[in-house]
Amino acid sequence: MSRPKPDHRGRAVFAAARSKKTYPGDHAFETALFRLIKGDKDVSADVREAYEIYNRERHRHVLDAAIFGKATNDQISEALEMAPSMLTVYRHLFCDRNVFPHSLAIPDYVAKMPIDDEYKEWYSIAYTQGPAALLRKFKIGDPSPLSPDEIMQGVAVDQYHRFLTHRGEQITSSVANAAFQWGKEAARTASLILQRGDLPGVGGNEEMRIALRVTDETKTAEQSGLQPEDLVTE
Repeated sequence: MSRPKPDHRGRAVFAAARSKKTYPGDHAFETALFRLIKGDKDVSADVREAYEIYNRERHRHVLDAAIFGKATNDQISEALEMAPSMLTVYRHLFCDRNVFPHSLAIPDYVAKMPIDDEYKEWYSIAYTQGPAALLRKFKIGDPSPLSPDEIMQGVAVDQYHRFLTHRGEQITSSVANAAFQWGKEAARTASLILQRGDLPGVGGNEEMRIALRVTDETKTAEQSGLQPEDLVTE
């Protein structure tokens, strides 16, 4: 049995509008959408705007991607200048995230959507980097300020993922050597995050400067006290 799609309520209203004179349900948003489709313009501005966004493919995918990435109405409202009340209507009619039984179902669903790769990239940004990263791409005006904590958390995550690239590589490979350096930087940044508040006189910007300082600590085999034969793997 196939699961309902995020816009299942809106689709049900569309189907009813094709075959019925009155809407069989009693939900206010659904009834208003039914009337709008039937030509009644005397419905709330929130329902009209939600319907317009749904019918604009580019706008729909920006908003759906943000919602899939767990953006709150306040986050979306601040970045995209949309009324929270309209977003509540949109979520109910066209983007019910609760249809997904778990987070892993979301990328699977997106992968099967017949949409442009650009739109798929928006979804990927939202659920791998967080909705704020996506919303910053579309916010007009000055970007939202980032706190030192947000910056350091982002740096630490990127550093850690770069560190993981050594897995499956020969320990003497250039990839492994570079990855180990990233691991040291990730540990250093994580340590600074844990110590925040315990560093008297050190501000967030100074902590970032320390965290991002990169030093080359690579040693030659001779400096490490290793013999060439020690580095040979089977």
